[in-house]
Amino acid sequence: MQWFFPFPAKWLREHLEYDLYTDMSNITCPVLTMTGTKDAQTDYRTLQKVKELIPNVDIYELENVNHMLKDQEEPIQMKKLLKYYLQNIDKPISTKVKNILEKWLASFSK
Repeated sequence: MQWFFPFPAKWLREHLEYDLYTDMSNITCPVLTMTGTKDAQTDYRTLQKVKELIPNVDIYELENVNHMLKDQEEPIQMKKLLKYYLQNIDKPISTKVKNILEKWLASFSK
């Protein structure tokens, strides 16, 4: 199975030009956002911007959780990122993530 492959230039250009923050201000439903301090692809500090744009958002910044929502004790090293992801692909999501998700979903079943 191939996990990383070239993207079409048009898709990549449109992806990079898209302003997600503009659309976020139109969201009215409850939103759960989670990211970790070991996420090499998304800076967890950008969630503060999300908080400003979406009124009904629950934000979690999880210590030692990576982009795949899995526990990661190792420091972020871009050169080893692909290797780390492939080695841990079958590892379960963090129990921190699972517990937050279960609690958040249960809050809507009352």
